[in-house]
Amino acid sequence: YGWVALDVLAGILMINAVEYDTAWAVRLGGHVLAGVWIVASSLVSRSWPVRVVGVITGVWLAGYSFAGTLLAEEFLRPAGIMILVWFALLAIFHRDTPSHPAAATGPAPA
Repeated sequence: YGWVALDVLAGILMINAVEYDTAWAVRLGGHVLAGVWIVASSLVSRSWPVRVVGVITGVWLAGYSFAGTLLAEEFLRPAGIMILVWFALLAIFHRDTPSHPAAATGPAPA
C-alpha cells in the first residue's frame, strides 16, 4: 500500500500548491513501489499474458522514475494504458484457487 499512500500524498501536495517538482518527485517514488508490486504480482501468475504485460508495465513505470529527469512526461503515458490492460488481463485470466482442504471441511461435527 506504500505506492497508494505516496500517490495520494502527491495529489494532496499538488492541491495545496506545493512546488510541482517536489510533488512530482513524490509521485515518481510511488511509481517505483507500484512497478515493483506489478512485476512481483505478475511473476506469480499462471497466465503468460498477465506475466508479460505485467513485467513490461512494472519495469516501464519504475524505470521512468529513474529516467524521468531525462525524458518528457509523455513517455510515462503508455504505462498508464498498460496498467489498464494488465488489470483487464487479471480479470480475464483470474482463476479461483481451491481453498486449503482443512478450511473447506468446516468445523468438526459435535
